[in-house]
Amino acid sequence: MARILVVDDERQVQSTLRSFFEMEGNTVDLADSYDAALSLVLKNRVDLVVTDIMLGKQTGLDLLSAVKKYSPNCPVIVFTGQPDLSTAIECVREGAFDYLQKPFKRVELLETAKKALESARRQKELEKSIIEKMRYQKVLEDRVNRQKLEIERTTRALIKSEERYRSLVSAIPEVILEFDVAYKCVWFNGVAAALFGDDIYNKGILEFFQGEDERYAVSNAVQELRERTKEIAQIKAIYLAKDGEEKTLSWTFKLYCKSFSSECGVIATAIDVTDMTELEQQLERKARLETIGEITGGIAHDFNNLLTAIMAQAELIRIKGKENPEIYRAAQIINNGAVRAKELTGKLLGFAKGGKSVHASLDLHSVIGEVIKLAGASFDQKIVLESECNATKSVIEGDSSQVYQVVLNLVLNAKDAILEKCTQSSDDEYAGKILIRTNIISGGEMPEVEERADNYIKVSVVDNGCGIAKKDLNRIFEPFYTTKHEKGGTGMGLAMVYGIVQNHGGFLEVRSEPGQGTQFDIFFPLSLDQKAVCDEQERSVAVEKGEGTVLVVDDEEIVRTSMESILASLGYKVLCAAGKDDAYSVFKKHLELVDLVLLDLTITGFDISRYALEIKELKPSVKILLTSGFGINREAKNLLKQGADGFINKPCSLAELAKALSDALKKE
Repeated sequence: MARILVVDDERQVQSTLRSFFEMEGNTVDLADSYDAALSLVLKNRVDLVVTDIMLGKQTGLDLLSAVKKYSPNCPVIVFTGQPDLSTAIECVREGAFDYLQKPFKRVELLETAKKALESARRQKELEKSIIEKMRYQKVLEDRVNRQKLEIERTTRALIKSEERYRSLVSAIPEVILEFDVAYKCVWFNGVAAALFGDDIYNKGILEFFQGEDERYAVSNAVQELRERTKEIAQIKAIYLAKDGEEKTLSWTFKLYCKSFSSECGVIATAIDVTDMTELEQQLERKARLETIGEITGGIAHDFNNLLTAIMAQAELIRIKGKENPEIYRAAQIINNGAVRAKELTGKLLGFAKGGKSVHASLDLHSVIGEVIKLAGASFDQKIVLESECNATKSVIEGDSSQVYQVVLNLVLNAKDAILEKCTQSSDDEYAGKILIRTNIISGGEMPEVEERADNYIKVSVVDNGCGIAKKDLNRIFEPFYTTKHEKGGTGMGLAMVYGIVQNHGGFLEVRSEPGQGTQFDIFFPLSLDQKAVCDEQERSVAVEKGEGTVLVVDDEEIVRTSMESILASLGYKVLCAAGKDDAYSVFKKHLELVDLVLLDLTITGFDISRYALEIKELKPSVKILLTSGFGINREAKNLLKQGADGFINKPCSLAELAKALSDALKKE
């Protein structure tokens, strides 16, 4: 366990804290002054310092500064019985891990110490990792340097012997071209012939490059070599091979001076880095989409907070305006507009991380059947929509409406691609086909990820439409990127598909050939429980009145105010708390009255899980109803497993809120 240094000028406090930490298996050193504490820090390997502010002439702040100077990775927890803001600020500035006020609970101290030790452990691991990476980088640099030297030695050896030169280079799996002083190709290897064709002898160096920018870059590279400003020049260029395939080549140029002549030509080598470039683009695209997703999710969450207030106030106006048709109708219009806005933020959250709002078992084959039934009836007769459900298992965990939107969106995109090809084709008998196919894929065949399922169901949506241009293929999942401006496209469809698949723990791949068609492959993790939950038909829900006291914990004033009014209209007594401090103080003050806590999950700087656990300890009978504009994310699922009594999305209707409250209060 850890070695902890307790510093206090009171023996009783030393003894108490020592017993706290030793009961957890830690080794405890004691000191009653700055000098004694610093001596122990310098002498022993101390993992954590816990010190009082008041130590006589030199304070705990002085000790904090000294510890950070001589043992910077050692965390320090400062406590005091006379707290003030300036002291707390100074502690933070000096690098204290936490600042506690006496008297404090044993569990609070131990939890803070545990976090401090864990933080220090992670810091050490990080530093160790950085050192290891630097060492590995040095090894790689040495290896690269050795390879460069080896290339130079090999080049000199090739110049000495033409026969040996030809035999060696013919075995190298790279393009090798030799250009004379006039930059005409005078020699090439078999790899170059396979890529560029057999007629490349005497071709000029610029003829191997098809773009004006690339030719300009090559001219500059050769000029720099001539002027001896560089020994080696490198560029990347796109080349359309003789078989019609587009390749990305990484070129290296070097002057080649024959021993019997003062004139120098150029040796050019090229490596096919098409796959590597595609992988780099995929990684960049994934990082870009994740960043956009986080921003989008934050915006959608803020909108949902505002919509919560708007819908609540509209409900109140509608309730109070029942006798006045104009007021009632105005409130209904406001509510309908808010509901439509809620649908839009739902799409945004579908793209963003954590956007899954429902977690239940669903049969993917049933979803596919519903899509075919709906879409097939409205398709042009030239389009055939079929399915091949080969998967022997098809139940996954997730939101059935969102998964339905994924499949439907891909099918509608396939239809549009086929119709686009119809307009481009002169063949009146051309018929389009869309196939939805499922198969089981082992988790071992999937990419390495943090959480990988044992098995996946692969859903392929294949069409023979117009395909996707390569310039668009890398951007199709970006929000608001569309090639259908004239047809009213919003650019949110595939962005939503990407986000929903990610939020369901899945993966997505796309392959497309312009003029031939497109195939989207979606991989969803299979549920261990292969019993699907049937969706209930939507029906109107009566507003349930209630009784009892509800504590609303939310850091948005507009949400608190609106919830206070709407809950009162349902018959509840309402208390409000704006943040961490209020949440604790109001609950403790009204401990006997509070029946339910309506708890927002996104309050800044608030450990929601800890708060839920502590109020359950204080009052086991209290109910906790979670709420968030982000949907049921991982934190919400964990809290529900730990004893929270329900969850409701922001925004929600009056009936939905009333039912959620009633269900939570009735829960045993």
